[in-house]
Amino acid sequence: MELIEPTFTKLGGDDIDRYITYHYLMPRFLEANGKKKEQFRTNERKQIASALYKVAERLKILVNKTLATLASDFVIPDVKLSDSKTEIESEVEIITNKGTLKQNKFYLTNKELTETMAVFLKQGFGKTTRIKGEDEYNSIFSPIESAIKKSKTPKEEIDYVLLIGGSSKSPYIQEALHSYFEDSEILVPMDLQTHVSQGAAIHSLLFNGMNKCLIQPITSEPILIITKDDRPKIILPAGTEIPCNTIEIDDLVTSRDGQKIVELPICVGNTTKMLFNLKIESSMPNGFPINTPIQLVIEVNADKMLIIHATCMGTICHVEPLSPFANKELTTEERAALKAERQANLEAEQNGGVPSKETLITLKQAYLKIGNDFKAAETLELQNELYPNVENLNSIGVLYHNSGNNEKAAEFFEQAIQQNPNNEYAHFNLGNTMKFINKDVYKREVRKAYELNPNYDIALIEAGRIDKAEGKTEDSNNKFHRAYDHMLQQWKTNTLKDSASLGWLAAVARELGENGIANQVMASAKKLENESYYNEENLSKIRDNMLTNN
Repeated sequence: MELIEPTFTKLGGDDIDRYITYHYLMPRFLEANGKKKEQFRTNERKQIASALYKVAERLKILVNKTLATLASDFVIPDVKLSDSKTEIESEVEIITNKGTLKQNKFYLTNKELTETMAVFLKQGFGKTTRIKGEDEYNSIFSPIESAIKKSKTPKEEIDYVLLIGGSSKSPYIQEALHSYFEDSEILVPMDLQTHVSQGAAIHSLLFNGMNKCLIQPITSEPILIITKDDRPKIILPAGTEIPCNTIEIDDLVTSRDGQKIVELPICVGNTTKMLFNLKIESSMPNGFPINTPIQLVIEVNADKMLIIHATCMGTICHVEPLSPFANKELTTEERAALKAERQANLEAEQNGGVPSKETLITLKQAYLKIGNDFKAAETLELQNELYPNVENLNSIGVLYHNSGNNEKAAEFFEQAIQQNPNNEYAHFNLGNTMKFINKDVYKREVRKAYELNPNYDIALIEAGRIDKAEGKTEDSNNKFHRAYDHMLQQWKTNTLKDSASLGWLAAVARELGENGIANQVMASAKKLENESYYNEENLSKIRDNMLTNN
């Protein structure tokens, strides 16, 4: 009998250690050293966290053991909600750019471990907990419910649940599983971890020695290509065994005469989850003729990597191996960001921890494309430390401001002003950042930006708002009209394109009662944000005589 592996969720004790570290140990560790987490970039916090993981693991194990001895019939008593502390001594010393951090005593309470485990025992919607700077935490019920659904076996028909692995020692997990599988018997072996190594050894013997695989993974969702036809072309059905034999697709053709580029958007599950846009460019001046055949060769290897080659009139194109079957779906931009991260890490390893300036610029742009302003800010901050340029200071502040980190934003705007007191952009940005924090600073800095450059559009708008609030109606209207007339002309001539500027134009239009213009501007901004990742005119189509067979 074959066992089907229906899910690819990564989950283990390390995730619990990570949560304990970030939410309890690290805050206390930084406080003991007179530091705040905001003083460190994400990668620096990860460095600190990695030095605390072993401490978190030891504390987790000790608290679990204590509560396990008190549990009865898979139920933990109310002592799990107490502030009773488990303490250990462990010398931790970390060298950072803010000095050396030290601590030798750590503790974790019963209540803190209970709060931690609640994150990993969520059921229903929202089982995955996402926290900025910490990646994400998956509930144990994500893979459980996925497996039950894909096996098409109601949980009421499951007789036994066998616990394997170190994390199954946790009384919290045993209690949750006993409650969830109320019609099943929970089997807890004497040695939960030995069975893992024994199973791996047996699988290795059968797979490598007898060429027999007991565990056969399958694809959880179909892989498809967007075409000009009414429905997408499925190139790899859901349920395909992994690894799979090479699949050849030969019923796609070009959709128009003189087509210089053929675009094959590859998606997983449905057309909203694009993995990659494969492009074949013609080397001929007149492009491809209409109905030119396109051949695709597809395979999924033992590492669950999708490999695709495409050919059209001798022009060959291939996609870097993709991993499309993870539970977390990634957009094309997210995959580009991961690729840029890998390149930066690789360069850092090869060059003594120092990636090139060009690599950091690429990484920052990749983060901006996926809307992660915070990581873009941290990347530019690192770039400025390694390759100083005073022009970066204001930009770093803008990125931190856009990510909602006003304290860090103000810090960099102030640095930019110190370097150049006549920088109207830094003055305005500092004022705008302090708008709801310190009104005096807000007014002073916005007016300074307007004084330095009376034609600076958004300084005009904000200075006009200050005048309006102070009852200076004529002055405010004058500023609003000047900014509106200039920005409207730019918009009409298609030279005002970024969504932030369009937002300012819509705002000043509403100040002047031009709500129709404001709505048109915001509609154009929305269209800009939702710009397609592929050109529909370059899509392929299914050969006419095979339409009924697809």
